[in-house]
Amino acid sequence: MRRSQQVPTSLRRMASLTVVATAIIALANLPADNLPIPWLLAFTIPGAILGFWSRVTKRPWQRALAAVVLQATACYLALDSVGPMTRPAALACTILPPLAFATTRNHDGDPSLALFLSFCVLLVGIILDGVDVRLLLAYGTAAFLTLHLATLAHAYRSSNPTSPKRRLQAADLMATSMMMLSCIVAVFAIERTLRCLPSPSSNSEQADEKRSDTSGGRAAGLDDSFVLDGGNGLLSELNGEQLVRAIAPRSQPIPAGMYLRCGFFSVAGMDQWSIGELRLRSQSGADDHVIKPASQSAPIRRLTIQRFAGAAKFVFLPPNSLRLRGISDLEVDPLRGWIRPRQPNDDVYVVTYQDLPGLGRSAPIERDSSRRMLTQVPADLDLGLFDQLLMEWQVSDSPLQAMRAIASGLAKHCRYSRSEPIGEYRHKIENFLFADGDRRGYCMHFASAAALMLRLKGIPCRIAVGLYGGDEGKGSANERIYGSQHAHAWIEVPFEGRGFVIYDPTPPDSRGVAVSPSTPSTQPIDPEADLGESALQATVRLINQAVSTSWLWAALVGAIVVLTLMPRRAPSRRSSKPTIVAPEARRALHKILRALADAGHRRSAGQTLELFQNDLAARDRLEPEVNDALLAYQEVRFGGRDFDHEREQKMQRGLRAARAMQGSGEGS
Repeated sequence: MRRSQQVPTSLRRMASLTVVATAIIALANLPADNLPIPWLLAFTIPGAILGFWSRVTKRPWQRALAAVVLQATACYLALDSVGPMTRPAALACTILPPLAFATTRNHDGDPSLALFLSFCVLLVGIILDGVDVRLLLAYGTAAFLTLHLATLAHAYRSSNPTSPKRRLQAADLMATSMMMLSCIVAVFAIERTLRCLPSPSSNSEQADEKRSDTSGGRAAGLDDSFVLDGGNGLLSELNGEQLVRAIAPRSQPIPAGMYLRCGFFSVAGMDQWSIGELRLRSQSGADDHVIKPASQSAPIRRLTIQRFAGAAKFVFLPPNSLRLRGISDLEVDPLRGWIRPRQPNDDVYVVTYQDLPGLGRSAPIERDSSRRMLTQVPADLDLGLFDQLLMEWQVSDSPLQAMRAIASGLAKHCRYSRSEPIGEYRHKIENFLFADGDRRGYCMHFASAAALMLRLKGIPCRIAVGLYGGDEGKGSANERIYGSQHAHAWIEVPFEGRGFVIYDPTPPDSRGVAVSPSTPSTQPIDPEADLGESALQATVRLINQAVSTSWLWAALVGAIVVLTLMPRRAPSRRSSKPTIVAPEARRALHKILRALADAGHRRSAGQTLELFQNDLAARDRLEPEVNDALLAYQEVRFGGRDFDHEREQKMQRGLRAARAMQGSGEGS
């Protein structure tokens, strides 16, 4: 008898490893800041345990009771370890238990459900954290291997392969490429669509900021907000592996701690800051703009700024900028230092600036009434809580002493983390400063807290945003590359005769760490390290730039449509005859089965011939002639053999042996 071969152990192990790999890659795409490791384990380990246990026991009430106990215990431990998680993370966690269960329940059988759930988790990670090309390619490869191995395993279970394994053909490569291409296009299409959807922060308060005032100024629009939850606002728009390249003359290396400002916010709120009133006008020249006159106490330096797609709507300026050249169609507010192109452009411009000496202890604050918004605080600010911290940190009314005391107090009182502040208070800035336990936050929370405290002491200030630090480009000290990982927020304080001076309350080793949870590192920049791009980094950067262009998406969609509509050639027919069971063979089998039933050996409903033979052999009721007859039928039915004279004779002998079993009393 020919039997369906069992799946080789090596193939089962490979199938298990690939489906588990898809789940792990999908989980790795979830942002660790929004979904800490304890919560990730809390929603995966119980499901994995239940999935494995369900292969051992079939009692549903035991599994249900274990599920409740395990999940409740895991959630309690995670809550006690890291505290509550954000609402987006809680939404993502709803998929994790079924993913863990499906992965361990049938990891080497039918992986379709586990693959579907892991793909959903991958999309959730993209929604929360953006696209990671390397993880996406790794997932596509693991998913293809999972499906390919599952197909091979199914072939072993359902057939009897006698020929060696078929080599990979061009059709297989085409099918694989189309599957991975469709997966990648679907992921990027979803991610791009989500970016176009309205932001949750688009509320009436922001709409009010757009209206014009009676003095001829205007307020900032929706795209110029500073939202303290990190999910929206100006910092979140600085998205890209490479945003700005700054190049200085060879004799003027760029310092590792260079700030490049692209915006500021003057009107304070508990959850969001806005720019406030602007008095806009055209730039001073056709292709240049004078910002302010130069000081005689410091040399003039020059910086060439090249912007890429993610930064085309901004103008980046170093501290104490004097003049812009090579850029046109700007709208400016000279009094406040606001400069922005009317339309996004990729003009390369040159900015001149000065490195001015430090301030003296008695440097006076600029009290110009036109900067009246720089001491405003939110109406719902809890003065008692803030005053208590100001007294505890011994913050005085002296600007420089207050700045030092607040920065020192924040460094001891709060912890820098790319996780949002959590706690019992209504506003995130209050949780950042006053929550019990772990007080953590981004650079935006350090800057907002310090700005509110300075204003409570009557010291005018505003929040500035842009890029900080950068990486050395091409191993040259006179060139630095800034990306989204260098997005940063700090404070600017206006001093008499100097204009706005930078004050950064974020701890030095945490500056320039992107607000986006996709930031690859939180380590301080080492100026002595070799920060040039590796081949892999350059490749990933080029891929990221390519996928951000509209023509690529049009080409991909067009290719899919063409391949879908392309006429397909009918598959070639095999030279062998199709498998057709001769009516004589079926009739002979029915006679044998009827004779066996009369002898007391009835075949059960749904029982295969193979199982029926095994059952007869186990009870020592399988006569050799009957066994040969059943094997002969299976050769015709499943092996495609002809019902020739030899097989016909075998089935006749099997029929006589079955009838003889009736008279021998073997059925009793």
